[in-house]
Amino acid sequence: MMNGKILLFILSFVWHSNSQAEALLSGTPTICDHEWMRLKDLPPMGISEYEKMLQRNPKFGFFGSPFEGEEDYYYYLARIPFVIGKEDVPSIEQRQNWLQLASEKGHKAAKAALLRINYLGVIDPQSPSYSWPKYISSKAKSINRMDYLSAAREAAEHGDPEFAAVMLDTALNINAQLHCAPEDRAESGSSSNWHRKCKTQEITYLSETKKWAMIAARAGHPGAKATICAATSGGNSRQALAMGFTKDADEAYPWCFSTMLSACTSRDFEHSVAEMLEKGHGTKASEEKYRSLIKAIESRRLEKMIVFPQVTK
Repeated sequence: MMNGKILLFILSFVWHSNSQAEALLSGTPTICDHEWMRLKDLPPMGISEYEKMLQRNPKFGFFGSPFEGEEDYYYYLARIPFVIGKEDVPSIEQRQNWLQLASEKGHKAAKAALLRINYLGVIDPQSPSYSWPKYISSKAKSINRMDYLSAAREAAEHGDPEFAAVMLDTALNINAQLHCAPEDRAESGSSSNWHRKCKTQEITYLSETKKWAMIAARAGHPGAKATICAATSGGNSRQALAMGFTKDADEAYPWCFSTMLSACTSRDFEHSVAEMLEKGHGTKASEEKYRSLIKAIESRRLEKMIVFPQVTK
């Protein structure tokens, strides 16, 4: 049985190390951050592949299927990180043009991405890979935070996992430096931006945490999966209920099991999964699977206890 304090501790730990979420205890991205960025972002594209993509007929969409619209094609092009060997292609201006075309044709995520650029600015290409990206503020900012969050919510409600993650962070009020401009950050006793929160907003609320977590988790968001696991496998704590969760073993098991498939949360809930397998909570009881998992956990524990002799000259 997991009480509210334990749930808060687990969620605190998960979001301190979770991808997309800012590392509140660290100024640099963690393995979870890199995992989510790898999952949600497109890989770099080779020049021949890029040229073939540009030659496609936009009316036939991304995969050449008439079921995919032009808006998906332009949004895809805008998200290509760079062409191998030509790191400045596509240019920032070209990306924004494609986002504009996609947005005009009704693409919700493209609209939210455009407003994010207008509100927060573009990512500084000089930002080191080991640190969080820094934004170059737009000189012609014409929208406010609520405009951006409203568009982000609309994209999330249409199933976009990246903006569902933005809504999840916003509902929990974390990651101030990723989601709100300096003027929209709440006053804090800490001098570090990493410990600050965004000012109050009325676009989403704590009670919608589950809604956004489910969308992001289906796309592989490690922190979202861990949040669902922790909140549904424990008791009906006040915090879990406030986030929209109730204790539900059938819902908890697949997400708890899924956390073991994410590099950064692979060992956080393995004992919970083992207990579910042993007692048949949310899945068919299996003594064989239970013992196999416990054996693997114990094996890793013993490996950590091995003291290797120091190499001396």
